Amino acid sequence: MDISRIVLSLCLVFSAWGILQYWQWLPSFTAFKVVGNYDNPAGFAATLSISFPFVWYLSNNTTIRTERMLAYVVMVVMAVAVLLSASRAGIVTIAIWFGLLVYHKIRLPKSVKNIACALLIIALLVVVYTLKKDSADGRLLIWRCALDMISDSPYTGYGWEGFKANYMDYQARYFEQKPNSPYAMLADNVQSPFNEYLNVLINWGVIGFLIIASGFVYLFYIHHKHPTSKSKVAITSIITIAVFALFSYPFTYPYPWLILIISIAVIINECVKINVSHGKLATLFCLTILFASSIILHEVMARIEAEYKWKSILYRNDDYALKAYKDLNQELGSDPYFLYSYAVNLYQQGYIDASLEVANACDEYWADYDLELLLGTIYHDKLMYDDSVHHYKKAALMCPNRFIPLEKLMDVYIAIGKKCDSYQIAQTILEKPVKVPSINVQIIKRKAKGIINQMLNEKDTIM
Repeated sequence: MDISRIVLSLCLVFSAWGILQYWQWLPSFTAFKVVGNYDNPAGFAATLSISFPFVWYLSNNTTIRTERMLAYVVMVVMAVAVLLSASRAGIVTIAIWFGLLVYHKIRLPKSVKNIACALLIIALLVVVYTLKKDSADGRLLIWRCALDMISDSPYTGYGWEGFKANYMDYQARYFEQKPNSPYAMLADNVQSPFNEYLNVLINWGVIGFLIIASGFVYLFYIHHKHPTSKSKVAITSIITIAVFALFSYPFTYPYPWLILIISIAVIINECVKINVSHGKLATLFCLTILFASSIILHEVMARIEAEYKWKSILYRNDDYALKAYKDLNQELGSDPYFLYSYAVNLYQQGYIDASLEVANACDEYWADYDLELLLGTIYHDKLMYDDSVHHYKKAALMCPNRFIPLEKLMDVYIAIGKKCDSYQIAQTILEKPVKVPSINVQIIKRKAKGIINQMLNEKDTIM
């Protein structure tokens, strides 16, 4: 009950925060309108949608009438906040959750209710799909390439952060094989499969997926054998997380992890009788938990301190920043975002060889459009034109709707005197449709047109 009250208070604050952002009475500090204190509507919607079972439990179990009414009001406010956030995963999750409530309340034949639920779910998915069709189609592209990754390593996967380390290479390969794909205009620099099940399959393969799934099957089994009101709300919470995970990435944020851990603990506590309250076993258990917690806390605090120091030098280009990056490399050297930032800092200060070394180290952990552009630029400066062309072409394949890789390729071909190739790239730039109009795109197109006109005026042979 106490956990439900804490969740209710948290959700009331978050919902009000999001609604005030929608009316522009509070800033969001992002490109999105309703995000709470997150950088993305997904985190905001995940926090609210997976909290519904706890607030509902409070409304049905409290003996305080005012508290019960408050819980009902908060659920309405939460639903409004999720709708205003326009998070499709959140909308689908709360719709299915409300549907489950209605399913158990309505007295109709089970077959009729099942058919009605199936039709409503299909209708809901169609409506959500049409709300942001381009974005939905973009996710279909991601899932299509993710399935290719799974088929190449189905059993053990690619390891920790395997998606980030490999996905963009697969997207580039897809567009290399299908240059006229209708998905070309929708491609982006992707860091998540927008589906936690695919993420597990890619990182840990079928074996890892089955191990994790078997744990949750066991939780459902022991709840079915010894159901209680508390274990029911915990199971419902896990179901809401599972639904949200079909369309987004809730485990990027700490709150869903916290709710999941609490739910698992509640189910085990309610449905499994474990007695470690006396004797040496209890002492050993407590000491183990204390020791593990101390190690985790120490590592977390060290990471937070390193992150803050990195943030303080992020936009500095001086000797102090270089020394700080070198020191932080011991703590953050396996973080691809840090390595990319380090490589950019080295490049901006003229340490080309060191920048290349760090960028190549980053490439081991991360397949990324911006990283390919950086590598192409470094190799261009080192006059290693073949390597530069390779990375610029790869960046162009990763995100076929971008213009910068083509501009860079055009510059390389001009530098090495390949007039035919530079002319063809310039033509491609002029004919390329624009996804998002901008001044930079206009400048690139004007530059390409100027190159074509110059070649035609000089009557060069395009061969």
